[in-house]
Amino acid sequence: MGIEGPNGSDSPHLSDGQLARLEDGELSAWEASHLQSCPQCGSRLGDARARAAYVEYRDAIRAPLLAPPPKPWQPLDALIARHEASRPRGLHWWSVASVGAAACLMLGLIVTALVLWSPRQTASARASRLLTESAKLALPQRRSISIYLHGRTLVRPAVLATEGEPEGDSDIARLQMVFAAAHYSWREPLSARSFQAWRSALRDKRDSVSIIRAQNDESYRVRTETDSGVLRTASLTLRAPDLRPVAGAFDFEREGIVELAEAAASSEHASGTRALPRRPFTAPSRDETSAGPEVTLHVLAALNQIGADVGEPVEISEDPRHQHVVVHAAGVSRERQRQIAGVLKAVPRVMLEFGSGRSTLPRAKAMPQERYSATIPAPLRQQLEERFGGPSALQEATDRILEASSSAVAQAHALEILARDFGPRIEESLIAPDREILQKLRDNHISELERLISRMRENLKPVLPAIPNGAAAQAANGEAAASWQTGAASLVALARRTDDALNRLLASSYSQSSGEEMLRTLAAQIEQFDYAIRSDGRAGR
Repeated sequence: MGIEGPNGSDSPHLSDGQLARLEDGELSAWEASHLQSCPQCGSRLGDARARAAYVEYRDAIRAPLLAPPPKPWQPLDALIARHEASRPRGLHWWSVASVGAAACLMLGLIVTALVLWSPRQTASARASRLLTESAKLALPQRRSISIYLHGRTLVRPAVLATEGEPEGDSDIARLQMVFAAAHYSWREPLSARSFQAWRSALRDKRDSVSIIRAQNDESYRVRTETDSGVLRTASLTLRAPDLRPVAGAFDFEREGIVELAEAAASSEHASGTRALPRRPFTAPSRDETSAGPEVTLHVLAALNQIGADVGEPVEISEDPRHQHVVVHAAGVSRERQRQIAGVLKAVPRVMLEFGSGRSTLPRAKAMPQERYSATIPAPLRQQLEERFGGPSALQEATDRILEASSSAVAQAHALEILARDFGPRIEESLIAPDREILQKLRDNHISELERLISRMRENLKPVLPAIPNGAAAQAANGEAAASWQTGAASLVALARRTDDALNRLLASSYSQSSGEEMLRTLAAQIEQFDYAIRSDGRAGR
């Protein structure tokens, strides 16, 4: 039998109406007491509150973030009336927070995408710049071009009066339809404007720019690849002095490669398409390289992301034909190979070689358990142990100092390679995004050298004498470097000299007097190295 409440009901539990009144603070003393003692009514109240919270979330938070469904056009008066009727009276703070969080997340994704795709975007920016400048060039009106197709060489005007109907020649008629299917101008195919129009309409594309050198002539080749459409790859060769289009190659999905070139001077005034005698098409002998050192720069930047550009057996060179950058890693683990291949995947014109062989790059030296020699004079060893806090503390400090010194040698050598490959003239020739990449790499090396020299000084503090102010600058005995590149070589020499001095002091044999002299000169040696690092850092800014 149920318990009768004050409302006359036989039910032992509160009704939905009574629970709803709780939100308005209208429950009686009996109802409030029952709610505290009845688990079932408490559970029903929790479910009701959860439903109410979801409705509020759906209407106040989720709904404003969703795009509205498509609706038919309505009169303007009706739209205004609906807007006035549905205007919210207030805005919850958590709705603003949700919108702000979503905006921050989207901004973070955009920044991440820009960082990950910077090498490809740099190539696209370079291609766009060359094509834009070339499109501004005024070309001769009665210029002619030659077309190499199916073993035949045909000559036609570079610019047709109109697209017109397909011509009588079957090869030309088919080629005209193929260009139309690719949405590429048949009226003016050897043109930066036509190339740019086709390229800009692509939803996915991969750009690259290379330099072509033939005797004393130089030209740029802009190449665009895509995975959609009938035209999968197109390239345009621009003469370096004035960016005049002189040749092009078009790789159609089922037609093969069609090659275009400016016709010889004798064909300048051709008024229609005509075939030349059949003869093999031979391209002039020329040497094609990547568009300057930026490919190597992008390789170094990618390797720097995983720390593979310093102290590892990874070498960077060019192939014999100077068309690709070869990254050779000897003796690295399979996991490291996968990491290297992963970061270099987005960089064009890169060949990977994983094999055996010895690298010429300096690596961090292996740290044996015992670094200092038992033949260090006993009085000096006792002095070192006392200042460091005992034999074990001396051992640990020795390992840290020599490890930091060896890493500094490898870091200075990496900076020297960067300075050698990207001298002042090459740095000046780079476009702005590439100069920023070079600057960041240089700053990374300088910052790491500063960290390592600070670590060495801190660990040697118990035994090194104080150095007077200005002694390091005086010890440098020279003027400031004109550029960071010229100062990089001296950093390598100072890093090796410091490393040799530390190894002699902590892991070699000598007399008591020699050891005391080494301690006196080592402080000046480290300060001179530190001064040179900071000077080189200032020279690059």
